[in-house]
This record gives sequence, structure tokens and C-alpha cells, in this order.
Amino acid sequence: SVIETATVEETIEEVRRKSHEIDNISNVFVVDKEGRLAGAVPLDKLILADPETPVITIANRDPIKVRTDMDQEEVAKLFQKYDLISVPVVDHEGRLVGRITVDDIVDVLEEEIFEDFYKMAGLNVEARALDPAGRAIRMRVPWLLLNLCTAALAASVVKLFEGTIEQLVLLAVLMPIVAGMGGNAATQTITVVVRALALGELTFKNARWVLMKEVLVGFVNGCLTGGIAGLAAYLLGANIMVGLLLFLAMIANMMIAGLIGSIMPLVLKRFKVDPAISSSIFVTASTDIGGFFTFLGLATLFMKMGLL
Repeated sequence: SVIETATVEETIEEVRRKSHEIDNISNVFVVDKEGRLAGAVPLDKLILADPETPVITIANRDPIKVRTDMDQEEVAKLFQKYDLISVPVVDHEGRLVGRITVDDIVDVLEEEIFEDFYKMAGLNVEARALDPAGRAIRMRVPWLLLNLCTAALAASVVKLFEGTIEQLVLLAVLMPIVAGMGGNAATQTITVVVRALALGELTFKNARWVLMKEVLVGFVNGCLTGGIAGLAAYLLGANIMVGLLLFLAMIANMMIAGLIGSIMPLVLKRFKVDPAISSSIFVTASTDIGGFFTFLGLATLFMKMGLL
């Protein structure tokens, strides 16, 4: 940085002097006597200016800047939005305390990506492949216990329809297909939604459109995959009504997957919880419960109507 009373020639000389200590200088920050940020000058503009010109006259008086307490993900969004190379960092009084370069942001993004992958898998972000077995167990078992609870909920739904399954054992063979496809569809949805939230593309203002779109996508994908699954079941010898049952249940669960996969990250973000946490457990539990309930519920209805 240079003081605002410096000339262009003095500023260039200061850049030469500091180039041995600071790498990748792209902007020169101008400060006042109290050290508060007064402006920023791109290096190419500085080189082309008249040597005797006061540097403050060619500076951008209102440069993009970040506070020391700003979240690193928000800083990364600024770099992406404005294609920044570097940005000044100021304290709560506006005094210049440093800079952040695009190289720093690349490191931050890499860290955030791996952190999201770990959270989506239900892992502690500090877990490593070479960790001792005891430490790995301590980090993973809480999530597995939570997953056990959600799996028990899904199993309790199956228990409700025990009588239906006893009348047609084929249902027990087919119902994992409905739940599994719903889980895969939900994973696709939540990956897209979490990424959109991280990049700032998705907000609570346009969330309604995204919800409707994902439900529509689920409906269409449900029709396609459900139609194929139902036809395959019929060709393999199942009753045509079983094929229709599989078709309808697949559509319903795909729509549930699109809805829950979109809503869950938004709900967690509203409560200041990282949306990436929701994917592997809560959404999968929702599609398992939804898949079992719709498939076995429709089967029970078909039986009461005499269709099965």
C-alpha cells in the first residue's frame, strides 16, 4: 500500500521495492494518514499514468473490499461474481490490514468442496484415511447411529403393511426398487441445490420455482423409469396390475425425492445449519419411508379394490 499523497512515480518505485517480498501484485492499495483504505489502482493503469500525477487521482475511490470477519465462502462468491484477482481486507474501522488473492480463494474452494463431500457422506471433516481405527470409529459412529434410527422408521412403515406383504410376497422383492430409485433421485436433486446455494444462484426468493421444477423433473423421471420397471416386471411374469402399481409408486416417490431434496437444504440454511449435512441421512430416510408407504399403501388399496 502507499499513502494517498504519493505520486505515480513514487508508487511505482514502492512496487519495485516490495516486489521481492510480495508475489503477484495486481493492484496497489491507497491509504490515508490513519491507514484507512482510500482507493485501489490496477497495476496496468498505474504504469500508463503520468509519473507526476498524484496516485489518489487515478485510484478507484470505492473498491470492492472485505471485512476481517467476513465468511470465507462469501469472499469466494465475490471473487467469482466480479472476476477479481485480489481484494483488500479492512478492519471494522476501514483500516487496511492485508489482501486476499485468487490463489488464496482456490485453496478455500478446495477446502470447502472436500468439507461438503465429507458432510454429505456423514463424516467428520477431520477424518483421514490414515487415522487410527479408534479415532475413525468415534468420528463415524454418531452418524451411523442416527442412520440406524431413520432406518428403523422406514422399517416400521413396512411393519404396518405386514399383512399386505403376506398376501403377495412379490411386493417384498419389488419395494427396494422404489426406495432405491427415490434415494438416487434425491441425491441428484440435493447435489444441484446445495451447489446452487453455495454459489448464491438459489435464494429464498427463487426457491419456489426450483421446488416446482424439481417436482416436475421427478414426475417425468418417475414416468420414464416407472414405465420401464413396470413393463419389465410384467414381462418377467408379474401380474399387469403389479406393473401398474410399480409405475405409480415410482412416480410418487420420485416426486417426493424432488420435493424433499429441494426443501431440506433450504430449511437447514434457514436455521443456519450447513445444507450439505442433510443429504445422506435425512433425505434418504424420507425417500425410503415415502417409497415404502406409497408402494405398500397403493398395494393395500389395490387389494381392497380387488385388483390384486
